[in-house]
Amino acid sequence: MVKAGKALEHAIKISDMDQRITIKEVTTTQTTTGHEEITYQTLYTRWAHRKDGVPRESEEAYQERSQQYVEWVIRYISNISAEMTITDSAGRVYNIEGTQTIGRKRFLRINTHVAE
Repeated sequence: MVKAGKALEHAIKISDMDQRITIKEVTTTQTTTGHEEITYQTLYTRWAHRKDGVPRESEEAYQERSQQYVEWVIRYISNISAEMTITDSAGRVYNIEGTQTIGRKRFLRINTHVAE
């Protein structure tokens, strides 16, 4: 029996990674006037495979809203976290929800949703 991670590892080829993404770290600093300023520092620019997820409903602040979920697969990088964002080549920003290693650190699956 082949495990799901192994099956996906064999199913993905480098040639399937046709989307250019930028992974950024979000930092908050305080200006001289005391206001918080959010800045984004580019950590990586990588080729990725994109798989659109089914929009799911989530309840936030007692209001229903639809979110667009996207799964990205890239070559393995060890330090990707939910405090980071992904920007695609069209300029859309995605919040990272979590990651999963595929194979023996060959690929990394990144689960995201479109930032609002």
